[in-house]
Parts: sequence; C-alpha cells; structure tokens
Amino acid sequence: MKVLVASPVCNRAWIIREFLACLENLDKGEHQVDYYFIENGSTDETLAILWDHCDNKDGWTVGCMELQEPVYDRGESPVESLNRLAKVRDKLRTLAIAGDYDYLLSVDSDILVPTNLLVDLLAHEQHFVAATVANPAYPLFSAVNAHRYIPATGGPLGNKARWTRWVYSGEGLHEVGSTGAVFLADREALEKGNYLFLEEPGMEDLPEDVRFSLSCKAQGICEYLDESLRCWHCWDQSFLDTYQTQLSGDLSSDEAIESLVSL
Repeated sequence: MKVLVASPVCNRAWIIREFLACLENLDKGEHQVDYYFIENGSTDETLAILWDHCDNKDGWTVGCMELQEPVYDRGESPVESLNRLAKVRDKLRTLAIAGDYDYLLSVDSDILVPTNLLVDLLAHEQHFVAATVANPAYPLFSAVNAHRYIPATGGPLGNKARWTRWVYSGEGLHEVGSTGAVFLADREALEKGNYLFLEEPGMEDLPEDVRFSLSCKAQGICEYLDESLRCWHCWDQSFLDTYQTQLSGDLSSDEAIESLVSL
C-alpha cells in the first residue's frame, strides 16, 4: 500500500519536534509511506524547524499555503478561520489523490501518536477510521474526537437532525457520525468526500471535520472510531511537559503515551 502521512501546521514550534519524531517512528510494515506538511500562517519558528527536519529526507515534503482568512483559534472559531482550516485540509486530500496514494493518514500537529497507529488503523480495512483522542478541557476521555449523528425523524412531531457527544466506552470499533483529528481515509473516501462541502446554507459554521463527515455520508461512506487505539493530545504546553516528564523517567515514547492515556 502507498500511504501519505500529512498534517496542516501553524504556530507549532513548541511541539513540532516531538510531533515529527512520533510520525517518523511509525511502524510502516511493508507499505510505502511518504510525508507532507502544509505550513500556513505561522509567526514562530515552525517553518524553519519543518525545513530543517525534512531537508534531504526522501518522501518528506513541506508546502506552504498563503490564505487571507484568519488563523484558526481553538478558543474562538469564526467562520473565516474554519474556512481556512477546511481549505488546508482539502488541499491535503487532493494531494493524496493526485499522488495516487491508497490512503491518507492525517494527524493534527498537537497530537502524539504510538508507533502502531498506522498498522492498527490499516488492519480495520475501513474507508475511514480514526484513533481516539481526548479533549483535555474535560476529564480525560469523557469527551473524545467523535460525535453521534441523529437524523431528523420527520412528520409533524419530528425533530431536526442533530449532533450529540459521543459516549466513550474504552474499547472496540464503533461507527460514529463524525470524527477527525487522527484518521486514516482510503482513496474512495478521499474521492467522494470533501472539506468544502456546503449542502445547505449555514454549513460554513460547522467544523471542517463535520463537513467532511457529512460529505462522506452523502456518498454512503461510514466513519469509525477505534476506542482502543488512544493518542496523547497536547492541548497546550502543560500537556507536552507531562509527556516529557514521562520520557525523562526512561520510558519510550509509546510507554509514555500509554501511561498518560491510562491515568
């Protein structure tokens, strides 16, 4: 299989070295694995670090996108910043198609992943499957990177289609309404779905991963979440510090991630 590992990157100088190290150490099996990073709008040393890391490495590419929309802000997500992120992610989708890749492995640049990530996701043989990432703003793993989609029931007493928080169980593979952050999508999902999906007015207010999920659903592509495959989400510097403290105790990166997500 031919796999493109890719990520949008902006203002990640504080974590980019650890992030790149995890991706470089992925178990690749017998697969051809290339890397592509799109830097967009950084005002720190992110781009210089990316160039330094990827320089003279076969299959490692750094691209840049100049966009007028504001940089995405986790605390404030105006429509313009969501559109910016959607455009960057859709560029990665089209690059994977143009490069004739069988799969795109997309990993958000503030997430540290275990070495078995790729081989475990490939083993599911699904069009679209994600690893589990906790939102640290809540008690660990009480909120994860998935939502449940409830369609409209119709009729005079029917309600509108809506999204609810996914209830994490801690094990197994589950079909979900929407997911993202760390996922593997095959060529069919990449060709049928898109991040710029606007089926009806108001969808531009939705996060880019939800828009992609809806575009996949419209084409009959289901998304899955592997709850047993967990990654460490460095929401801010304090979460990276916690990871580095684990490493200083002579744990490997995999051991550090496992110890943190098991707390």
